[in-house]
Amino acid sequence: MKTVKSLLLGTAAGFVALTGANAADLPMAEPVEYVKICDTYGKGYFYIPGTDTCLKISGYVRVETYVDFNDGTTTDIGDFVGSEELDTLTWYARGDVRFDARTETEWGTLRSFIELRATKNGRAGWGVDAEQAFIQFAGFTIGRAQSFYDFIPYSFYGDLFSDRKLEQVAYTASFGSGFAATIAVEDKTDRYDDLGYQDGGLGDNRGSQAWPNIVAALRVDQAWGTAQVSVAIQDQVGNETEDLGDVVADDIGFAVQAGLSYNLSFANKGSFVWAQGAYAEGAVDYVLDNKGVDGGLVGQISNVFHDTTYDIVAGEWVNNEIWAVGGGVHIQATETVHLGAGAIYWEFDEQGFSTAEGLKVLGRIGWEPVSGLHLGTEVAYASVDFGDRFIVPDDNEQDDLRLTMRAQRSF
Repeated sequence: MKTVKSLLLGTAAGFVALTGANAADLPMAEPVEYVKICDTYGKGYFYIPGTDTCLKISGYVRVETYVDFNDGTTTDIGDFVGSEELDTLTWYARGDVRFDARTETEWGTLRSFIELRATKNGRAGWGVDAEQAFIQFAGFTIGRAQSFYDFIPYSFYGDLFSDRKLEQVAYTASFGSGFAATIAVEDKTDRYDDLGYQDGGLGDNRGSQAWPNIVAALRVDQAWGTAQVSVAIQDQVGNETEDLGDVVADDIGFAVQAGLSYNLSFANKGSFVWAQGAYAEGAVDYVLDNKGVDGGLVGQISNVFHDTTYDIVAGEWVNNEIWAVGGGVHIQATETVHLGAGAIYWEFDEQGFSTAEGLKVLGRIGWEPVSGLHLGTEVAYASVDFGDRFIVPDDNEQDDLRLTMRAQRSF
C-alpha cells in the first residue's frame, strides 16, 4: 500500500513540474483594459480607454404629430382661420445624439460638446445638421451654443421668447453663491437666416454685418430658483438698400430682457412659476422670433417684423420697437405626471408705417410611465392683430389653434 501511495504522489509531482515548465514557455496574454466609470461630472460618464478624458453619450428620439385648425385663405402672410376650413395633419420625427467630453487640466475643465440632429418634417426630406458644437475652457465658450442672452425656464413644445443657438465667443465669470456674469460676441446672421426676411421686401441685405452683436448677462441660480438680466447690442450697418440710402455707420439696435423662475416649495419637487419681459429697438429677434410670435400657427408672418424701416418723410432709416411680457407655471402633479401652462403678449411698432400685437397661449400635460419615456399633449392658441397693415379687413386679425402629440425616448 505504501508503494502505491508513493507512486501516486510521485506521478502528481511530475505533472505539476511539467505543467509549470510548459506554462513558463507560453506567451503572456495582454491585460484587458475595461471601460471605467467616471463619476467626476455626474452620471453617464466613462473614461475613453487609454486617456484621462471622460465621455458621455446621450440623446433622444422624438416623434410628433400635430393638427393645425386653419383655413384655406392665402395671403402674403400665410393661411389662417376663416370661412373655409382646411385642417392639416403633419408628422414629424427627430433623432438627436450628444457627445460631451471633459478633461481636467491645470486650467480647469476642458470640455467639448457636439449635438447632431436629424429631422424629418412632413413632406420635407431628412435634414442633418450640427445643432451645437462648442469648446469650453477657462471660462470661455467658443463655437455654436445656446445664446447667453436667452432665458428659458419652460419646456413647451412651442417657443415663446427668444431661443437661439448660434456661433459665438463668450466668457463667463463665476462669483460664487450661484452668481455668474457673461460677456459674448454673437454672429448676427444666424438670427436671420431662419426668418427669411433678409430683403425685408425692400431689397436690403440684413444678413451682412460690420461687427458681431454684443451680449451681456447676469445670472443667479439658488435653491429658491433662477433670475437673469441680459442686454444685447446689434450692428445695423447691414440694413441698407441701393434705392433708399444707407443706415448711418454708427447706428445700433439694442434689446434688454429680465426673467425670474421661482420654485414652489409647497408643491412637489420640480414645480415652479416663471415670468419674463423684454424690450427692443432695432433688434426684434432678441425679443421673439417667428416661432415665438406664433410657432407657425398663423403662417409665415416673419416678413412683417423688421429691425428697421425707411422713413420716407425724414429720409432715413429708423429702428422699430417691440416689447413682450409673459409667464407661466409648471406643476409636477405626481412622480410621473406634470402639467404646464404659459402665455406671451407682444406689441410691435413699425415706425411710421403700422403696428401689430399678438397673444399666444400654451397648455400641456405630460406623462412619464418609465424613466426616459415622455408621452404628452400640448394645445397652443395664437392671435395676431396687424392693425391697418393690410387692405383687406379680414386679413388684419388672424388666429389659429394647434394640437400636438409627442412621444420621446431619452437616453
